[in-house]
Amino acid sequence: MNRAERRRQGLEKEKTITYKHSEFKRVVNEKADKVIEKALLDVTTDVVNKTTLAIILVLRDKLGYGKVRAERFIKDYNEVFSDINAGLIDYDDLKSVIEEIGANI
Repeated sequence: MNRAERRRQGLEKEKTITYKHSEFKRVVNEKADKVIEKALLDVTTDVVNKTTLAIILVLRDKLGYGKVRAERFIKDYNEVFSDINAGLIDYDDLKSVIEEIGANI
């Protein structure tokens, strides 16, 4: 199909984008980094959600927690995670608390 026929049909020729090899690699790496970052966030969110649900199940089934105490736990649990994400609590802090009560994880 020539240019005149494309104009009559309202079609435009696809534009060709040319990259240098180094620019192509940079663009691909940026996109790959975004995909990996999103996948890690999705996996992390899924693990945290499943862990939270498992803990709440144990609290309900084994320790008799009802709605009010479970909601209070969730609120406190989320605050701790916020502090971890903000850098206010680190792994060593958590580990020392577990060692103080003599629990093994």
